[in-house]
Amino acid sequence: MKVYILGINFYPELTGIAVYNTEMCEYLANLGYKVTVFTAFPYYPHWKVERKYRWKFSFNEIYNNIPVKRSFVYVPKRVTTLKRIFHEVSFIFSSFIRLMFSSPPDLLINVSPPLLLGISSYIFCKIKKTSFIFHIQDLQPDTAVQLGMIKHRIILAFLYKIEKFIYKKALMVSVISKKMKEKIVAKGIEPEKIFFFPNWVDTEYLQPLPRINKFRKINNLEDKFVVLYSGNLGVKQGLDTILEVAAMTKNNENIIHIVVGDGVYKKKLIKKYESLKLKNVLFLPVQSKEMLPYMLSAADVCLIPQQKVVTDVVMPSKLLGIMACGRPVVAGANIGSELCNVINGPGCGIVVEPENTEQMLNAIMEMYRNSEKREEYGRKGREYVIRHFSKMGILRSFEEKIREVVC
Repeated sequence: MKVYILGINFYPELTGIAVYNTEMCEYLANLGYKVTVFTAFPYYPHWKVERKYRWKFSFNEIYNNIPVKRSFVYVPKRVTTLKRIFHEVSFIFSSFIRLMFSSPPDLLINVSPPLLLGISSYIFCKIKKTSFIFHIQDLQPDTAVQLGMIKHRIILAFLYKIEKFIYKKALMVSVISKKMKEKIVAKGIEPEKIFFFPNWVDTEYLQPLPRINKFRKINNLEDKFVVLYSGNLGVKQGLDTILEVAAMTKNNENIIHIVVGDGVYKKKLIKKYESLKLKNVLFLPVQSKEMLPYMLSAADVCLIPQQKVVTDVVMPSKLLGIMACGRPVVAGANIGSELCNVINGPGCGIVVEPENTEQMLNAIMEMYRNSEKREEYGRKGREYVIRHFSKMGILRSFEEKIREVVC
């Protein structure tokens, strides 16, 4: 089967959606599918295009025997709502041109966001007489409303109409969380059309390693109690809570807070860190894939803060890596949300009210005082993620569903 994958993120980006797009392509290609990727120039999470791709409209390369057709994307130095729209629209148009000069596939898999990429997928498939699957990593209109990024009613009504149109025209809609499926059903889409295709984790690569390892040695952490956040430094993560908790533990020399990653909110976070005059916080860049299992295993507790308004349908993929490495988690999540359910189900950590600094502090200190409880949380998380989120099991299920809906 000839399959096109259309998405704005792909290797060599090391975090976020790119990881799942890349591994999905590798899996399908290894099964004999003729996979071609249509994607943007690498820019995430630094929001900076790599040098070899600059001043080009398109670029062809091969990754693991998979043809990759890259096209122009506008990447702003400072991300605002308007500039983000231009960013997405630039890729939608440039990738559409590349698609239209390509022969028709048997199937197009469109990874969203951007939501409006679904319109170009529909037009392309209509002209080329083929079908597309619309895979959703983020319910973009809902998130924009929750974060107050779009407030104009007419614009929102227009976006929701487009969203429903895309869902109706897609051969299948796949989602990464059960709460997402509930939301889409509430928008008037038949449940039978929606497939649960969650993000996954490679439990063979990410597994518990000794707590004292090379990540601790490289960063001079010795035998500190490490409170780790690793991931996108964006607006919806509610990252101010991390620094507020750090300020409340600054007199305890045994505790250090580590923030690993990059993103649009990093500069503001560092400004707050400097204004609070904190000495117990360490900022580190995005770590290599090779370092990831060492970094997670070196943590005594891992944090997943979230803003109150975005936790209901969000299922942060970072949780799966934490669980795979057998580490306990403290997360800010609303009761009944997807994140809350996945943590409380196996009992792999503590869920606190989002943006509640005091509750997060109390949960961290509970972990600090009870090493046996930390080990129990980690063990239960590891067992759960092997059963429900293993890479091969999820990708096998998706591939079987592809054959079912196409054939």
